[in-house]
Amino acid sequence: MNKIIYLLGTIIFSFCQWFTILVISNQGGNDMVGKYSLYIAIISFIAIFFNLGLRNYIPSDVDRKFENNSYLNLKIFSLSVFFIFGALISLVCDNSLLFFSILLVKFCDSISDFVYALFVKNGRAYLFGYSQFLKLLALILMSFLYFYFGYRVEFYLISVFLCMLLIVLFFDINNIIQYFKKYKIILNDDCKIITYNSLPLAISSFIISLSIFVPRYFLDILFSSEAVARFTYITYYSIFFSMVVTSVLQVRLPKISKDVLNTTNFSYHRSSIIIGGLYSVLIIVFFYVMSNPISSYIYDIEPYSYLTLLLVSIYTILNLVNSYLNIILVAQSKGKYMMRVYINSLLMLVVLCYLGSVFLDTNGIYLSICLSSFIQAFLMLYYLRKEKG
Repeated sequence: MNKIIYLLGTIIFSFCQWFTILVISNQGGNDMVGKYSLYIAIISFIAIFFNLGLRNYIPSDVDRKFENNSYLNLKIFSLSVFFIFGALISLVCDNSLLFFSILLVKFCDSISDFVYALFVKNGRAYLFGYSQFLKLLALILMSFLYFYFGYRVEFYLISVFLCMLLIVLFFDINNIIQYFKKYKIILNDDCKIITYNSLPLAISSFIISLSIFVPRYFLDILFSSEAVARFTYITYYSIFFSMVVTSVLQVRLPKISKDVLNTTNFSYHRSSIIIGGLYSVLIIVFFYVMSNPISSYIYDIEPYSYLTLLLVSIYTILNLVNSYLNIILVAQSKGKYMMRVYINSLLMLVVLCYLGSVFLDTNGIYLSICLSSFIQAFLMLYYLRKEKG
């Protein structure tokens, strides 16, 4: 039941992201969605870096080497730097208020990431599901008021932030207070060690988020905001499928961490391969049968070509493979390999996006993200096999 509620929470979280895009699309149009998508990609890779990879690192600390107070001190410091840095960037943006309103929402998400890591570590992952349900109710309420009063997108996002902040304060934080005793704000030696150990995860996650930003950037400067919006619409389906798998893996991270310490035999992954294969079939059927009718009805856009749907299907399946291989590398504390993987794939993505957009139009961007994901999978599998040998 614990895992089921956590999984439902992830589905709700993905739905909330998609629902926000839907609301902005209906009220602000494709250009506003394109601008929103670009800004949230920028803020996300900044937030992910300053999250320091703690969402995965904390549950993997199965031996409880560090006190929760040390994690909290480090989080407060990194969160403060993130907010100040993001606020400064908002001053030089074309739409400063839109950027800042997105920053506020991501600020709440960053707090929640830390809280959810503690939930998972202490066997209370189901609280994540309850928290996401409350946030969904708040989002629906704010969206209704937004449609009724017709105020600006920026004020809609600020109202969402205020509701999320209340839930974070009175539900999320209230459920983790018990884990902190005699709390003092001080960056001790444990904080330095945690930073050193988790920094490879943070850098890797930062590079991953840059990989999300790069195709949007090329679409924006070489094509239009509408092209960014179309990319966002179709890839949000991919994000949904990927997040379902990622959430299951995060719940199982403590067990996986123990498994890799006790064995070098990876035969127990066979069941995951079978389940992943069936899930991949579901993904292909969805994109080819359902994605165009849904997108055309909801967003009122032209249907995607079959080539685009094929490329996005492959990209989604490769993301599933990468999520699985990534969690194994995290469990093995092989952060140095992860950085090599993501740096190489990011560099290839930049080159491929430029060449693809020149020779294959927008489909060149979709092909580029597929090839970059394939490079990630190949390199991670190589390093896993290397360690096995």
